[in-house]
Amino acid sequence: MEQKEGLLQWLNQSPLPEDFSPLGFSPDVMYMPIDIVRRKFDEMKNVFGATVEQTDVQTNAINTFNKDTLIWSSVKFKVYHKDFLNGVLNLSGTASFYLGQYSGSWSYAQISEALATVRAFSKEFNQFGRDCEKSIEGISNLRSPNIVKKNDAVKSTMEKIGK
Repeated sequence: MEQKEGLLQWLNQSPLPEDFSPLGFSPDVMYMPIDIVRRKFDEMKNVFGATVEQTDVQTNAINTFNKDTLIWSSVKFKVYHKDFLNGVLNLSGTASFYLGQYSGSWSYAQISEALATVRAFSKEFNQFGRDCEKSIEGISNLRSPNIVKKNDAVKSTMEKIGK
């Protein structure tokens, strides 16, 4: 595939509208799914010759005072390409959510890691949705759903471990 522009120019272009999907628990808020991010990583590699290396991931669960569980992740990446200063760019991102926001799911660590990955790249680059949330009127009113917990297996496990 012939390279028509540089990596930095592509990274600073606006993403396509179809790169976004509505959040399940708040349909007015759009986000970039991890499969789209992986496709963009492939494009960085195959079209521009960049290497995307994930250097760290941490995920944890914390019980909160409101009787929900907070899931969080932190990720770090290095992107290698001649367009970056000294040929490498370090990126990091974090994400957190309440378990109740993704009720019915089971892959909370993967969801959190995916959200943190999108956040790492979207902090820097338009191609990954930088500033896309600024155009959404309802973002300031986004709240966790009020869900009564019937079975808090994470809390029970944490209590058993702590004994």
